[in-house]
Amino acid sequence: MKTLRISAKLPLIIVGLCCLAAGAMGLMAVSAAHDILESQARTRLSSIAHAQIASTEAALNAMRTSIVSQSKSPVFRSTMTSLIGASEAIPGDKTEFLQNRYITENEHPYGQRQKTDYVEGRDAYNRAHRKAHPYFRSLTEKTTLQISTCSMKRGTFFIV
Repeated sequence: MKTLRISAKLPLIIVGLCCLAAGAMGLMAVSAAHDILESQARTRLSSIAHAQIASTEAALNAMRTSIVSQSKSPVFRSTMTSLIGASEAIPGDKTEFLQNRYITENEHPYGQRQKTDYVEGRDAYNRAHRKAHPYFRSLTEKTTLQISTCSMKRGTFFIV
């Protein structure tokens, strides 16, 4: 560099400073673009989350309305009366007995245990359950289908 004349050094210095300035501006532009893209992504995710919340709330409200409506049905009331009456005949801890019988000892795998309409035995509860369970399962499947369809449209979660 000592052997170069000033007429050559000056343009090299100017070109070097221009390259340095262009590089700095490029880094600032990349940083600004990154911030903008991150902000847009956060906004989109927030919008999706709010839409899913609204969708889930609507589905749960529909389910709540369905449950209230079904609870007023004579078939529902008769079925519940039969199940409650039959459960009174179960000795000891009714909850533990029924959970063991219809969940723990269930032949269907987890996630499919609702397919069991009855278990071995001829007791009153098993007879009432055999009559009632298909009705309740159909109500549950209809409600689950509505919620699942609603959730699948948003693409993030699945309520079963």
